[in-house]
Amino acid sequence: MQVKEIMKKAITISKKATIKESATIMSKQEIGSLVVAEKNIFFGIVTGHDIIKHIAKSNNLNEKINKIMSKNAVTTVTINPEATLEEAASLMHEQKIRRLPVVEKNRLLGIITAADIVENADSIDAPFFF
Repeated sequence: MQVKEIMKKAITISKKATIKESATIMSKQEIGSLVVAEKNIFFGIVTGHDIIKHIAKSNNLNEKINKIMSKNAVTTVTINPEATLEEAASLMHEQKIRRLPVVEKNRLLGIITAADIVENADSIDAPFFF
């Protein structure tokens, strides 16, 4: 099975948004990350953990999200929509991450999470443990 078959629409935020706006969206949507993108151009990802680390250092919630996000497709781990679930699971395990933006030619197509892979574990040929 390929990533594109189970990926979901990513909830995005502009890189010009504030940290507070990001935290508010994550809270309302009950999610742990936002993909930073504009017009489907992928810039990075910000997680609840990124926000917590920032708050521990600075109490400025009005800073722009681009100060704390993983910067771009070069430094952020992403996956191609044609990749297999086995490849996605392996990459998540190697990088110790739980979510992968699905990107092709720097264009955001969606997101896949460890939970998505677990839900489709019967389609994975090799055993992976998270």
